[in-house]
Amino acid sequence: MGLVLASLATALFTVTKRWYILAILHGVMGLGASAVVAPSLAMIADLSVKTRGREMGFYDLSTILGFMVASPISGLFLDRVGARVTFITASLMLMLTVFIAYILLPETCRVRARETYVRTVLKSLVNIDSLSVMPMWIVLMMMLGIGLTYIPKYAALYGVPLFKAGALLTGLALCLLVSQPFFGWLSDKVGRLPVLTVSLISLSALAMLLAVFKGDIYRILPAAIVLGFLSAGFTPTALALIADTAPSTGRGACMGIYSFVIGVGTIVGPLVGGAVLDIAG
Repeated sequence: MGLVLASLATALFTVTKRWYILAILHGVMGLGASAVVAPSLAMIADLSVKTRGREMGFYDLSTILGFMVASPISGLFLDRVGARVTFITASLMLMLTVFIAYILLPETCRVRARETYVRTVLKSLVNIDSLSVMPMWIVLMMMLGIGLTYIPKYAALYGVPLFKAGALLTGLALCLLVSQPFFGWLSDKVGRLPVLTVSLISLSALAMLLAVFKGDIYRILPAAIVLGFLSAGFTPTALALIADTAPSTGRGACMGIYSFVIGVGTIVGPLVGGAVLDIAG
């Protein structure tokens, strides 16, 4: 259902130039994405036990790889053949995944939840282990939203060329690409909490380092690379922790709550970051 919705919305981008209709289509695409992400994560949780951290790391890797591959290819398509062909191609690719899903994916939900939707969500929220990850995740996504929104402005303020800021973001993506399966695997071996603790401390240290040294990127580059790599352990480990602690009939709901928290963080982050920048610099 999610893939079909996303495919239709993508195709419909080619039939209008009215901004409010495009905004509605974005919303439909968001519904489609939600209907793919939460069940996908629940399926990974269903299919993995001892290697759950590693599998969540590969999920993150596939997400990051998709962004990295799609950005230059879509840009090339737009330059060579225009927006209409680009959107139609993307729509057909999405529709192709519908058939791939039906052919290759097994149904992993063996136990059906008997509770109503509201009771299932409340039951998942009462799960203190899963719930305790959420505030950390909101802060993490706020930081990511602030970074992606304001790094170009930050770079310009200190005379850093935009292509260098872009290179930093590319370096971050490559770091995540390498680190996600590794830290997921490590959390399977040594436990979730040690990896989460090191990751969050590293992320805090990295933010302080960037604040203290401002635009002098080259002086802090080695330390920033190490801290950035260590901080990347949070996502696969936290996802595995949610899957570990979610009730067998509520994994989908728990992963849906995780997706909701990501959305909240990425919306609130730039707003809070912008307010702080305006008030305090």
